Amino acid sequence: MSKNIKYIKEDKVYIVKRKKIKNIFVCLIIPAILFSLLGGFLITSSVNYNKKNSVISYNEKGNVDYKVYLKDNDYYKEKFLRKNMQYIASLINTVNVLFRYEIHSTSNIDYNYKYRIIANTRVVDKQNNQRVLYENEEKLLDGVSKKVSGNSFLISEDVDIDYDKYNDYVNSFRSEYGLSANCELVLTMLVDVDGKADSAIEDMKSNQILQLVIPLSEQTVDIKMDSSNINNSGSISTSVTLSIKNVILFISGLLLIITGIIFLIYAIYLYERRSNKDPYQRALHKILKEHDTNIVNAKNTFKESTNIIRVDNFDELMDAQKIENTPILFYEVEPGSKSYFVVKGAKNIYRFTLTRAFQEKEKMRSLNKEVEK
Repeated sequence: MSKNIKYIKEDKVYIVKRKKIKNIFVCLIIPAILFSLLGGFLITSSVNYNKKNSVISYNEKGNVDYKVYLKDNDYYKEKFLRKNMQYIASLINTVNVLFRYEIHSTSNIDYNYKYRIIANTRVVDKQNNQRVLYENEEKLLDGVSKKVSGNSFLISEDVDIDYDKYNDYVNSFRSEYGLSANCELVLTMLVDVDGKADSAIEDMKSNQILQLVIPLSEQTVDIKMDSSNINNSGSISTSVTLSIKNVILFISGLLLIITGIIFLIYAIYLYERRSNKDPYQRALHKILKEHDTNIVNAKNTFKESTNIIRVDNFDELMDAQKIENTPILFYEVEPGSKSYFVVKGAKNIYRFTLTRAFQEKEKMRSLNKEVEK
């Protein structure tokens, strides 16, 4: 059967030159899906997934060291006393406090960190340290931000504390209000770390605190200072690694997927062409399909005459067909461009002419109306 045959019903055959785009579309979509599925299977089979979770480990350490510098006196030959000793309050001149924080990791990390040091003067109830009677915060070192890449970094900052300044202040406060309270100076360094690694699927985040508590307004002759240390370990997970175990399978799968994509793109292209086919073919298709029972495929067997009545639209031709009670004869005068639909009556011949030029003109008129809206 000819590929140009569009409609067949009983003894009637309508020949219209039109490609079977729908069949081509189906023939392209199915291979596209099969190629893509097969390509995906080959690529999956050719790749090794390292499902063992690897990690980047890190360790944080921090401590507070200090030296207590003494006022001139006749008893101590040393200029200062070191950490964890007993100190006579009246002999303390300054306290040099050294904050140290360091981190070490098993792989390079992009660190973004910041830190600050604050001094908090506190007066608390003698029976209950949670009941704060007075508190005053002072910034000794404002926020410092730095960026560094590598597997470690170190923060080392020291501050000098004028002991008499804070001691005299709280003594005056207690004396003015007649309080029996505990007084202290709390020195704190706060460290915030945000680390990123190229292979990691999560960020490394840490917030640490180093503190030193210096007692104030003590009546006894010795003072003990309490400090905190940091010794913390952690890890961040890295991404799953992939490796190609069979290069031939991998390339074959890739080529199949590319072929499937090409088939799919071409199918979409054909579909768009079908959706936007020329208005002449669309109008002819509609007439032949809707009025199939009244139309007969024929050849031009009559000559032009004066009794031919040209109708403006197919509905008028249908009215004439009902009056004359004869079938409508159809033939293409110019294949793909011009068709005649004819009703031969007893006295007159009624003819409707379908042309590409007129249909294209109507299409442009419709498009212009849509644009105006």
